[in-house]
Amino acid sequence: MPSMGSLSRSSPEGNSQQTRVGLLIRQLRDSHVPRITQEELAERTGFRQSRISKIERGVTKRPAKTDLEVIAAALGVDPDPLFIAADYAPINVNLSGATQGSSS
Repeated sequence: MPSMGSLSRSSPEGNSQQTRVGLLIRQLRDSHVPRITQEELAERTGFRQSRISKIERGVTKRPAKTDLEVIAAALGVDPDPLFIAADYAPINVNLSGATQGSSS
C-alpha cells in the first residue's frame, strides 16, 4: 500500500495547486535547521496541527493568502514562492522584476 506522501505527489485529481503549495511547505519544514514538525509549525502560526496537515496534503482547497503569509513568517521565508505555488500573484515583484521598496 502506498504511503500518504506518495499518494499526494501522484494524485491527478485536479488539486495540483494545493499539492504544489503543500509539498513546498513540507519541504521548507524538512529543510529548516533544526527540522520543524507540523506541531511546531502549528505553535508558531497559531493554527491547529490538523490545519497544517490539511494544507500540506491538499485537503484544504486553495489556502488563503493570509494563511500562507503566516506560514512563511513562521518558517522565516519569503511568502512569494508559496503564493506562486498556490496560484496567487507574488507581492514582492513588480513588472520589471525589481523588488518593491528598493531605493536604487
